[in-house]
Amino acid sequence: MLFLHPEQKKVSERDFKGPARLRGVSGSGETSVLVHRARYLAKKYHQPFLLVTLTESMRKLLDHLADDLCGVECNLIMTMTVSSLARNVVHDLHPRSGTFYTLVTPQQMEVIVSEAVRVIRRNQDFGRTPLKSWKMNI
Repeated sequence: MLFLHPEQKKVSERDFKGPARLRGVSGSGETSVLVHRARYLAKKYHQPFLLVTLTESMRKLLDHLADDLCGVECNLIMTMTVSSLARNVVHDLHPRSGTFYTLVTPQQMEVIVSEAVRVIRRNQDFGRTPLKSWKMNI
């Protein structure tokens, strides 16, 4: 996964004017291009880069590939899952560092769900949705 086709190399080192999206069929090398791109940008700008993915297994793979591919710039490449990034943002930005929420009791949850169902059923378009035939005992 560390070797790039010449066309992939062009993409990994191309200068874009803004955000770019990389798409391809499964196994076509998007992950490899991503790691090479992170390395290229870390070398070019000497700035930290964050690679964000959905799953912990992919985060570990990105970490492993970055370790294998990169030299000194590896210290500039971080990986996170979306959920851990969100958790860190909430923790860092909230004045009480993550202690701003409380768990609801089952009774409170029942009231919340009942109110949500009531609001949804009152919507003018509710009768045109498949939900109208659902038997909701709330």
